Amino acid sequence: MEAGEGSFVKKKEKNRNNILLTATALIILTLTICTSNAINAFVSSTLLNTIDHRTLLIYTENDTDKARLMEKLGSDDNVIAVFPWISNNGGDIELQHDGIATAGKIYLKPAIPHASPDVVKGENIRESSSKHVGIIPKTFALDQQVNIDIIRTEKEAFIDGETLIGKDITLKYREYADNDRNNGDEEAHYSDYTFTVIGVYDITKTFDSANTVYIPYNDLLALNDSFQKRVTSVLSRPLLIITAM
Repeated sequence: MEAGEGSFVKKKEKNRNNILLTATALIILTLTICTSNAINAFVSSTLLNTIDHRTLLIYTENDTDKARLMEKLGSDDNVIAVFPWISNNGGDIELQHDGIATAGKIYLKPAIPHASPDVVKGENIRESSSKHVGIIPKTFALDQQVNIDIIRTEKEAFIDGETLIGKDITLKYREYADNDRNNGDEEAHYSDYTFTVIGVYDITKTFDSANTVYIPYNDLLALNDSFQKRVTSVLSRPLLIITAM
């Protein structure tokens, strides 16, 4: 009886250990699957859904090919919009805030349908009628090195963009010329562009830098032409293709 009882106890302990190991393995497997699904959902809904991950640049040899391509892509169900591409430019500004003048740089992006960030306060840019307006980050900074991690970045590094709604910001930018490489800064030409802040957006949703400003597409198109108005060898603009998820 004692030998039988000992064997029964050992078998019981073995079964209990097997159950514990199986349960632990199932828990780890469940946690792994949940974590993997959460990461996939985050990447799909945020990173892969940003404008930078849903755009293509297509180069054409001439304007005739470009017109045909725009017509063909316009009927594709996977294409949301087609635009002549314009580079994202920027320049220097000096901002008066709380009685203090702060100098820095801002980076300009075009506000286009299906690609502009959602406004958390104020108004968004209307495609057809908006001119000389802009939407800026809620956590605004004039230094592109400021991290978008607004939790760990010092609060003093940011300006509350909401306090700038309704105010004008003037951008000073350099016009480029064919012989800029041979000219010193004393021969450089500069122009101004002024816009009114009409709204703010959340950079943690767009992964933009804290100094990225969205302005009307036509405004940035005109600025691009102005940037290069003294350049004779301007290349044809490629097409910007915005695709659906």
